[in-house]
Amino acid sequence: DKDLLKQRIEYLKGKISIIKVGGKSELEVKERYDRYDDAVKAVACALEEGIVEGGGIALSRSQQVLHIFAKSETDKQVLESLNSPWKTISNNGYVNFKSNTMFEQNIIDPLKVTRCALENAVSVAKIILSTEAVVLNEKQWMK
Repeated sequence: DKDLLKQRIEYLKGKISIIKVGGKSELEVKERYDRYDDAVKAVACALEEGIVEGGGIALSRSQQVLHIFAKSETDKQVLESLNSPWKTISNNGYVNFKSNTMFEQNIIDPLKVTRCALENAVSVAKIILSTEAVVLNEKQWMK
C-alpha cells in the first residue's frame, strides 16, 4: 500500500494523471472517452488563456460592447445573434438567477474556446452574407 500511495503522490506532483474510462458497451466507452478528452482539452485551453463567465453571458456582454462598432444593419443583426445562447439557456431554465454571476454558480467557459467559436461563427456569417446563398442538406435541415 505504501508503494501505491507513493506512486499516486508522484503522479500528483508531476502533474500527471491516469483516467481509466469504462462502460457497458463499446459505444458507451467511446462516448465517455470523448467527454473526458473534451474536458482535458478545455482545462488546457483555460490554463492557456483564462476563463470567462459561461452560459452565453460572455457572448452577450461582448455583444453589448461591440454594438458600438456596428456600422450597417447587417452588422447589428450578426451582433444580435450573440444573445442567442443566453436566451436559449435562460428560457429553458438552466440557470439559477439568485446569484449575481455565473462564476458564483461555477458556470465557466475557457476564453480560448469562446473566442475561437465566435471568430469561426463570424467568419461563416460573413461568407453567407457576402455570397447571399446557402446550400443545405434538406434531410438534415428538417430534423
